[in-house]
Amino acid sequence: MIFSIGSLFGQSKPSDLVKTFFEDFHRQDTLQLANHFVSDAVMKSISQDATGQTKISTLAIERFVQSIGSMPSNRKFEEKILAYEVKEDGLMAKVWTPYEFYIDQKLSHTVVNLFVLSKINEEWKIVFLIDTRYR
Repeated sequence: MIFSIGSLFGQSKPSDLVKTFFEDFHRQDTLQLANHFVSDAVMKSISQDATGQTKISTLAIERFVQSIGSMPSNRKFEEKILAYEVKEDGLMAKVWTPYEFYIDQKLSHTVVNLFVLSKINEEWKIVFLIDTRYR
């Protein structure tokens, strides 16, 4: 198994955690992926239904990690990060990452992620992750 430096030794910057998170996401490394979150982290998505109404959904981190691990190996998915905007204040940070999500090289949706992080024992962890989804 290949590990990134951030996975093995923690992250010195909030953006390091997010970059490592996406490396593990693309490799479908569920053990490392789950390790990036605090135990009671929250994940939400904001989208619009067919009538244009805003919909906010919640997904348990365990379910998110399971879904990534259960994707078929012949299905290619890629999250192309377009930018990283980081704000840090000691024990807390936010990382804003607009991106495009591709499945089998076809654009599925465009999204913005907002990661809220906390530094715990000198290591950044995800406390809250929310995204928007536009098709």
